[in-house]
Amino acid sequence: PISKLSDYYKNFIGDLNIEEVFSYPAEHAMITDDYGSACNFLGSPFINNCNYSVAFHILSRIYDDIQYSTSSATNTSNLLKFDQRQYFIAPHVISMDDSGYLYVPTNCRPNSNKCKLHVVFHGCYQGLSFINTTFVEHAGFNQIAETNDIVLIYPQVYPTMLNPRGCFDWWGYTSPAYASNIGLQMIGVKQMIDRAAKLHYNPNDSPGERRTMHIGRAVQ
Repeated sequence: PISKLSDYYKNFIGDLNIEEVFSYPAEHAMITDDYGSACNFLGSPFINNCNYSVAFHILSRIYDDIQYSTSSATNTSNLLKFDQRQYFIAPHVISMDDSGYLYVPTNCRPNSNKCKLHVVFHGCYQGLSFINTTFVEHAGFNQIAETNDIVLIYPQVYPTMLNPRGCFDWWGYTSPAYASNIGLQMIGVKQMIDRAAKLHYNPNDSPGERRTMHIGRAVQ
Protein backbone atom coordinates (compact mmCIF):
# COMPACT_ATOMS: atom_id res chain seq x y z
CA PRO A 1 0.00 0.00 0.00
CA ILE A 2 0.99 3.62 -0.52
CA SER A 3 1.40 4.10 3.23
CA LYS A 4 4.55 1.97 2.98
CA LEU A 5 6.08 4.64 0.74
CA SER A 6 5.57 7.17 3.53
CA ASP A 7 7.31 4.81 5.96
CA TYR A 8 10.23 4.51 3.53
CA TYR A 9 10.67 8.28 3.20
CA LYS A 10 10.58 8.72 6.97
CA ASN A 11 13.86 6.83 7.15
CA PHE A 12 15.51 9.72 5.35
CA ILE A 13 13.70 12.99 6.05
CA GLY A 14 11.48 12.60 9.12
CA ASP A 15 7.76 12.94 9.72
CA LEU A 16 7.53 16.75 9.56
CA ASN A 17 8.66 16.86 5.94
CA ILE A 18 6.07 14.37 4.70
CA GLU A 19 2.48 15.24 3.84
CA GLU A 20 0.08 12.31 3.55
CA VAL A 21 -3.25 12.66 1.72
CA PHE A 22 -5.51 9.61 1.65
CA SER A 23 -8.87 11.32 1.05
CA TYR A 24 -8.92 11.00 -2.77
CA PRO A 25 -9.59 7.80 -4.78
CA ALA A 26 -6.54 8.47 -6.94
CA GLU A 27 -4.91 5.84 -9.13
CA HIS A 28 -1.20 5.71 -10.06
CA ALA A 29 -0.90 9.10 -11.78
CA MET A 30 0.09 12.75 -11.52
CA ILE A 31 -2.91 14.29 -9.75
CA THR A 32 -4.26 17.67 -10.86
CA ASP A 33 -7.21 19.90 -10.13
CA ASP A 34 -8.32 20.61 -13.71
CA TYR A 35 -6.84 18.23 -16.28
CA GLY A 36 -6.65 14.55 -17.09
CA SER A 37 -8.54 11.30 -16.82
CA ALA A 38 -10.97 10.34 -14.08
CA CYS A 39 -9.40 10.28 -10.63
CA ASN A 40 -9.58 6.48 -10.35
CA PHE A 41 -8.42 5.74 -13.93
CA LEU A 42 -5.25 3.72 -14.52
CA GLY A 43 -3.63 4.39 -17.88
CA SER A 44 -2.01 6.90 -20.21
CA PRO A 45 -1.23 9.76 -19.87
CA PHE A 46 -1.16 8.94 -16.14
CA ILE A 47 -2.47 12.42 -15.31
CA ASN A 48 -5.75 12.31 -13.40
CA ASN A 49 -8.14 15.08 -12.44
CA CYS A 50 -9.02 14.63 -8.76
CA ASN A 51 -9.77 18.31 -8.05
CA TYR A 52 -6.51 18.41 -6.10
CA SER A 53 -3.27 20.02 -7.27
CA VAL A 54 -0.30 17.90 -6.29
CA ALA A 55 1.99 20.40 -8.05
CA PHE A 56 0.76 23.22 -5.81
CA HIS A 57 1.22 21.17 -2.65
CA ILE A 58 4.69 20.01 -3.68
CA LEU A 59 5.86 23.56 -4.31
CA SER A 60 4.16 24.79 -1.13
CA ARG A 61 6.15 22.26 0.90
CA ILE A 62 9.42 23.49 -0.59
CA TYR A 63 8.93 27.25 -0.89
CA ASP A 64 7.30 29.80 1.41
CA ASP A 65 4.23 31.87 0.50
CA ILE A 66 3.27 29.98 -2.66
CA GLN A 67 0.05 31.29 -4.19
CA TYR A 68 -2.46 28.94 -5.79
CA SER A 69 -3.44 29.53 -9.42
CA THR A 70 -5.38 27.75 -12.16
CA SER A 71 -4.20 26.69 -15.60
CA SER A 72 -5.49 29.98 -17.05
CA ALA A 73 -2.43 31.66 -15.48
CA THR A 74 -0.07 29.74 -17.77
CA ASN A 75 1.58 31.65 -20.62
CA THR A 76 2.23 29.02 -23.28
CA SER A 77 4.83 31.21 -24.99
CA ASN A 78 7.00 30.85 -21.87
CA LEU A 79 7.46 27.11 -22.46
CA LEU A 80 10.69 26.62 -24.38
CA LYS A 81 12.31 23.54 -25.88
CA PHE A 82 16.07 23.04 -25.49
CA ASP A 83 18.73 20.56 -26.57
CA GLN A 84 19.71 18.55 -23.49
CA ARG A 85 22.23 16.20 -25.15
CA GLN A 86 25.36 18.13 -24.19
CA TYR A 87 24.68 17.63 -20.48
CA PHE A 88 25.14 13.86 -20.64
CA ILE A 89 27.92 11.48 -21.63
CA ALA A 90 26.35 9.21 -24.27
CA PRO A 91 22.82 10.48 -23.51
CA HIS A 92 21.00 7.73 -25.40
CA VAL A 93 22.92 5.03 -23.55
CA ILE A 94 21.52 6.33 -20.25
CA SER A 95 18.05 6.80 -21.74
CA MET A 96 18.10 10.60 -22.00
CA ASP A 97 16.11 12.11 -24.86
CA ASP A 98 17.48 14.75 -27.24
CA SER A 99 15.28 17.56 -25.95
CA GLY A 100 14.06 18.95 -22.64
CA TYR A 101 11.76 21.85 -21.74
CA LEU A 102 12.13 25.02 -19.73
CA TYR A 103 9.28 27.15 -18.39
CA VAL A 104 10.36 30.77 -17.83
CA PRO A 105 7.64 32.85 -16.09
CA THR A 106 6.97 36.30 -17.47
CA ASN A 107 8.40 38.02 -14.40
CA CYS A 108 11.61 35.98 -14.69
CA ARG A 109 12.54 37.21 -18.14
CA PRO A 110 14.39 40.37 -17.03
CA ASN A 111 17.84 39.59 -15.68
CA SER A 112 17.32 41.84 -12.67
CA ASN A 113 14.46 39.78 -11.22
CA LYS A 114 15.22 37.02 -8.73
CA CYS A 115 13.33 33.79 -9.33
CA LYS A 116 13.23 30.34 -7.83
CA LEU A 117 14.31 27.25 -9.79
CA HIS A 118 12.65 23.84 -9.69
CA VAL A 119 13.29 20.58 -11.58
CA VAL A 120 10.26 18.47 -12.55
CA PHE A 121 10.81 14.78 -13.32
CA HIS A 122 8.12 13.03 -15.32
CA GLY A 123 7.02 9.52 -14.50
CA CYS A 124 7.25 6.31 -16.50
CA TYR A 125 5.34 6.45 -19.81
CA GLN A 126 5.20 10.26 -19.50
CA GLY A 127 8.14 11.43 -21.61
CA LEU A 128 7.98 12.96 -25.07
CA SER A 129 8.18 9.54 -26.77
CA PHE A 130 4.93 8.44 -25.16
CA ILE A 131 2.70 11.50 -24.69
CA ASN A 132 4.59 14.31 -26.45
CA THR A 133 4.35 17.48 -24.29
CA THR A 134 1.22 16.48 -22.36
CA PHE A 135 3.06 16.11 -19.06
CA VAL A 136 5.12 19.26 -19.57
CA GLU A 137 2.00 21.30 -20.36
CA HIS A 138 -0.60 19.74 -18.07
CA ALA A 139 1.03 18.32 -14.93
CA GLY A 140 -0.02 21.48 -13.10
CA PHE A 141 3.36 23.07 -12.39
CA ASN A 142 3.39 25.81 -15.05
CA GLN A 143 0.51 27.86 -13.66
CA ILE A 144 1.94 27.77 -10.14
CA ALA A 145 5.36 28.71 -11.53
CA GLU A 146 3.92 31.63 -13.51
CA THR A 147 2.18 33.09 -10.46
CA ASN A 148 5.10 32.54 -8.08
CA ASP A 149 8.14 33.29 -10.29
CA ILE A 150 9.57 29.78 -10.43
CA VAL A 151 11.64 28.70 -13.42
CA LEU A 152 10.97 25.04 -14.22
CA ILE A 153 13.29 22.54 -15.90
CA TYR A 154 11.70 19.44 -17.43
CA PRO A 155 14.41 16.89 -18.32
CA GLN A 156 13.20 14.14 -20.63
CA VAL A 157 13.87 10.39 -20.72
CA TYR A 158 13.08 8.09 -23.62
CA PRO A 159 12.65 4.30 -23.75
CA THR A 160 15.50 1.85 -24.36
CA MET A 161 15.88 -1.91 -24.10
CA LEU A 162 16.95 -1.54 -20.47
CA ASN A 163 14.26 1.03 -19.78
CA PRO A 164 11.26 0.20 -22.01
CA ARG A 165 8.81 2.31 -20.01
CA GLY A 166 10.88 5.49 -20.31
CA CYS A 167 11.42 5.99 -16.57
CA PHE A 168 14.09 8.04 -14.86
CA ASP A 169 16.53 5.67 -13.22
CA TRP A 170 15.12 4.49 -9.88
CA TRP A 171 16.47 0.93 -9.90
CA GLY A 172 20.00 1.11 -11.33
CA TYR A 173 19.79 0.66 -15.08
CA THR A 174 22.44 3.37 -15.63
CA SER A 175 24.82 2.45 -12.79
CA PRO A 176 24.79 1.41 -9.12
CA ALA A 177 25.26 5.10 -8.22
CA TYR A 178 21.98 6.11 -9.91
CA ALA A 179 20.50 7.66 -6.74
CA SER A 180 23.56 9.69 -5.78
CA ASN A 181 25.10 12.95 -6.95
CA ILE A 182 27.43 10.93 -9.17
CA GLY A 183 24.56 9.17 -10.91
CA LEU A 184 24.92 9.64 -14.67
CA GLN A 185 21.49 11.21 -15.10
CA MET A 186 21.83 13.36 -12.00
CA ILE A 187 25.19 14.77 -13.10
CA GLY A 188 23.55 16.06 -16.26
CA VAL A 189 20.54 17.49 -14.44
CA LYS A 190 22.87 19.34 -12.06
CA GLN A 191 24.60 20.91 -15.07
CA MET A 192 21.21 22.01 -16.38
CA ILE A 193 20.53 23.68 -13.05
CA ASP A 194 23.87 25.47 -13.07
CA ARG A 195 23.36 26.79 -16.59
CA ALA A 196 19.71 27.75 -16.08
CA ALA A 197 20.69 29.75 -13.00
CA LYS A 198 22.82 31.90 -15.30
CA LEU A 199 20.10 32.27 -17.94
CA HIS A 200 19.99 35.62 -19.76
CA TYR A 201 16.68 36.32 -21.40
CA ASN A 202 16.21 39.31 -23.70
CA PRO A 203 12.48 40.03 -24.19
CA ASN A 204 13.27 42.16 -27.26
CA ASP A 205 14.42 39.10 -29.24
CA SER A 206 12.12 37.53 -31.77
CA PRO A 207 10.74 34.11 -30.72
CA GLY A 208 13.26 32.33 -32.96
CA GLU A 209 16.21 34.27 -31.58
CA ARG A 210 14.98 33.68 -28.08
CA ARG A 211 15.07 29.91 -28.52
CA THR A 212 18.28 29.49 -30.50
CA MET A 213 20.50 32.12 -28.92
CA HIS A 214 19.58 32.87 -25.31
CA ILE A 215 17.96 29.59 -24.35
CA GLY A 216 20.50 27.76 -26.49
CA ARG A 217 23.50 29.31 -24.73
CA ALA A 218 21.99 28.81 -21.30
CA VAL A 219 20.59 25.31 -21.36
CA GLN A 220 21.30 23.75 -24.75
